[in-house]
Amino acid sequence: MRLNSAYANSKAHSRKRRLLGLLFVSAFSLPQNATAQTSTPIPVTQLATPQYLTTSSVGMFWHDQLVALGGRLQVPGKERMIMTGTYTDASGTQPIRLVWQLGDDVRIDLTGSSPITLISAGAGILQKGGTLAISNDDLLESLGDDRPETALYGGGGGKAGWRFLGAQFRTDDGTTPNYTGPFYDVYQLAYTVFLRSDQPLRWKLFIFDSTSKLLAKVLYTIQRGGQGVAVETDWSGWSNSGGNAIPGQIVRLENGTPVATINIANGQVTASANDGIFTQP
Repeated sequence: MRLNSAYANSKAHSRKRRLLGLLFVSAFSLPQNATAQTSTPIPVTQLATPQYLTTSSVGMFWHDQLVALGGRLQVPGKERMIMTGTYTDASGTQPIRLVWQLGDDVRIDLTGSSPITLISAGAGILQKGGTLAISNDDLLESLGDDRPETALYGGGGGKAGWRFLGAQFRTDDGTTPNYTGPFYDVYQLAYTVFLRSDQPLRWKLFIFDSTSKLLAKVLYTIQRGGQGVAVETDWSGWSNSGGNAIPGQIVRLENGTPVATINIANGQVTASANDGIFTQP
């Protein structure tokens, strides 16, 4: 998509922009049925595909973000990421195993006081066990959809309506002397979320750290009980394992309050396998 001229300013000018005002206006004021708000058609097919991305295929706006993740979206043999750690919500803390695989395959296993398995794959959403303090759909969305792969396949891969809002956004009002960061690059995507049972249309802001080019947060609104809820999925503690970026913590916040925190202790990238983990809950 062509860069809107309203945002095509110099990097020096971008640093003076206020990020918080942009986020609230762009993410939290948009209607849920926002089709008329964009000139790019909203896709009706699933975002991710098993195809590999390349730095040339994603274009200049997504090049650095793809490189920052390492080779796992670019070359065969790195299709699956397996992470283990702890999951905490209002009901307590328990072990979690999280598996991502190219093609929008996601599996979440919680094995503590509220054992549950959630799988989103080509056959739809599979569930075994009870419910959590947050809804299963909300957990799937934060851990399965609010991740860099969605932005890269949606924007760089051309699977979603998107626009680049600018680089080097800062979090103050532009007047802090000797401001040292953080700085963010901000993208807006519009698409259908297939990793939920209700498959809603979303407008989301994907916010990447300007220095590391790794995902920092995703912002959007949901409707619950007739009220809008501001959702934020935060990503932090990124590390490198075998040339691939692994997150250290993922936090879902609603109206500014954390409702689910995932601390990742171990992560590894492997090849995909026909082992049935995305078909057997």
